[in-house]
Amino acid sequence: GLRSERLYKALSHRVYDVLDDLSPAHIPPIVATICRVPLNQSDREQVTRLLLGRWLAMLRHERQQRTGAINVQQILSLTVSLGLAPEEINTAVFARDVAAYVGDRFNLLGVEEIIVFLWGMQRLIVPGSLTSHFTSGLHQVL
Repeated sequence: GLRSERLYKALSHRVYDVLDDLSPAHIPPIVATICRVPLNQSDREQVTRLLLGRWLAMLRHERQQRTGAINVQQILSLTVSLGLAPEEINTAVFARDVAAYVGDRFNLLGVEEIIVFLWGMQRLIVPGSLTSHFTSGLHQVL
């Protein structure tokens, strides 16, 4: 029979063909799945970098011109998923860009979302490295 790792490898390679068709909403569930299924480290790293790069480009666009394409649920999903495999993926750029985005919009986070976001971010970042982003955002909310 077909081994599951072979199936997931084939599906992860399919991402390269449909990358231009993906919206920001498509990327978090794909990354969540890729971080959880049996897939060799090289394939997981490559496809996650590709997807994350695309999503971060969309996040930067959203910061410049609000379209509503990026939402809190996407951020939370990616933050938690990437926390499962931080040694495989350099998450520094993701953490920095998301911290800058959320730091300007703390008012978008509800109580449960704040808890999930902070828990996920603590798994991704070096302690104290994003303090300025969060401090300025919290001052605006408080």
